[in-house]
Amino acid sequence: MEPVQQAPSAEPMNLLSCQYCKKRKLRCDRRLPVCGRCTESNRECDYPGQRQTSLGKKRQMRDLEAKLEVMGDQVKDLAAKYDALLRQQAGASSISDDSQAAPLSYEQLLGSDDGTVSSSEKTHTMSATLSPTSTYMDEQWAMPPSDTRQQLTDIFFDKLGHTSSMILREQYLESLKPNASDPPPRSLQLIIMALAANVHSVHTSMAQSLYQQARTAAEEDEMKSPSLGVTQSWLLISNFEAQQAMFARASTSCSKAIRAAQILGLHQLDRGPGLPAAIGYSSDWKETEARRRTWWAAFAADRLIFATTGIPPMIRTRDIDTLLPSTDEAFRTGTPEQTAPFEQALKEPQAGMSPLAMHVLAAELFHQALDSMSSCVNHGTPSHAMETTCWRIQSATENSLGLLSAAMPASMQLPEASQSQQAIFLNALIHAAVICLQKTILQREQMCSNVGANLLQRSREKAAMAAEGIVNGFRLSHDLQVSLRNPVLCFAAFTAGLVCLERILAESNPGSHSDLAFILGILNAVRDQNAVAGMLAGQLIDHASSIGLDTAIMGETVDEGAGLVSEASQFAGQLAAHFVG
Repeated sequence: MEPVQQAPSAEPMNLLSCQYCKKRKLRCDRRLPVCGRCTESNRECDYPGQRQTSLGKKRQMRDLEAKLEVMGDQVKDLAAKYDALLRQQAGASSISDDSQAAPLSYEQLLGSDDGTVSSSEKTHTMSATLSPTSTYMDEQWAMPPSDTRQQLTDIFFDKLGHTSSMILREQYLESLKPNASDPPPRSLQLIIMALAANVHSVHTSMAQSLYQQARTAAEEDEMKSPSLGVTQSWLLISNFEAQQAMFARASTSCSKAIRAAQILGLHQLDRGPGLPAAIGYSSDWKETEARRRTWWAAFAADRLIFATTGIPPMIRTRDIDTLLPSTDEAFRTGTPEQTAPFEQALKEPQAGMSPLAMHVLAAELFHQALDSMSSCVNHGTPSHAMETTCWRIQSATENSLGLLSAAMPASMQLPEASQSQQAIFLNALIHAAVICLQKTILQREQMCSNVGANLLQRSREKAAMAAEGIVNGFRLSHDLQVSLRNPVLCFAAFTAGLVCLERILAESNPGSHSDLAFILGILNAVRDQNAVAGMLAGQLIDHASSIGLDTAIMGETVDEGAGLVSEASQFAGQLAAHFVG
């Protein structure tokens, strides 16, 4: 049987697709002489004579592979430098548990062209956290030029050193050097510069930016273990926020500092043998004293926040097993010095105490005076038991205030120490506590029908003497702009102004008019920098107007609503509520 022969195709076909269809990766019917697609588009159809052999990779692919190879080498170099810096950081942290850091940038990890890390980068990476998740660009952690950093740091210790007795100037400056093994946290460096810029007219514009960077760095540090440096950062951040009338935020920042301090065991540094050591315990007395001072700075801030916000304090005195701080000279020289427990010193303040210890005691007594105002007066007619309790508390507080004033060293007494911001603050705080206490005693005695007029007059005289002490202290101050940045000192001026108003109303002292005019003048002078000062001046003018006093003769009046922060208005009202129902 013969095989069946297939009929030849009517249209011959090429074995390969035409050049046009192949170039565009289109299906070609390969008809000859012209494919259907080229026929439809009226194009010239060209068929290759043979299959094209591979000519190698395209240029673009070769370039990409070359770049990938170079990047692979860079990644290997980066990993090697990263491991080296990790070992360096681990060595530094073994020296001190308090070494804190800010994130490294990509450029800093790459280092210099010769494969080494430059000296300027070493300065930065000393305080860098070598975490793969913390790769921020330099712009986020922009630092002022070195000469500006030095100037701001000097301004801080010259003008605001009284707010940072926990930080030793010489030791801090030494830790800023490039070869330092224990650099301070970046957040601490930034907030120190922010506080300095805030009181210096040339650098004022930098203050907010430095503060924002400091807060961001401190929040990053919260993801790590707590340390002494970051605890100090939060305390100074709280200080800055209080100066800016951001009291809610200041209270939160202070709370973070207190909790970090408690986690570190700073409240139990002297709890005796046989008990576990606190986190980061150091046998070096100077280091322990720095921790002790940090704790008491947090304690004082906790007590003073009650005055500016009315928020209950966080620290219970019965939980404290840390002795009061030593003198500044002992801290500076590293000479061990025995100090008294807090409760003992509060009942019987002794001469020779450090300014920081007196600051702590004054803050506690100030808190007690304000607390008695709300607990012993604002509950109507007290029962016999409550009256007895209030009388005992007020008598103890008044006695401690008198002993504290008597124990004040010559270096803290006015007018001799008028150039010391710490002396101005301490004297004003004690006098303000006396006024608050006497105001409470007066209100409580007026509720009792059997109280003699001589007792009432004695309380008024004590309040008047304290008010004169506040006014005289401010008159002696060499830098009221710095002093009145502190809301507590604005509050002290406000309490003195209220006493002046009462004396004017009673026509007991012609000098009260000039004292009141002076208080209104200094509060108005800083109202642009401190919203609380302006609001308290407005409160005083309101009370003066309510008793028919012409405030126009005292100088510039205050427009309560002009440019004042609403938050400051709220808390200023709370301050005034302590005195005026």
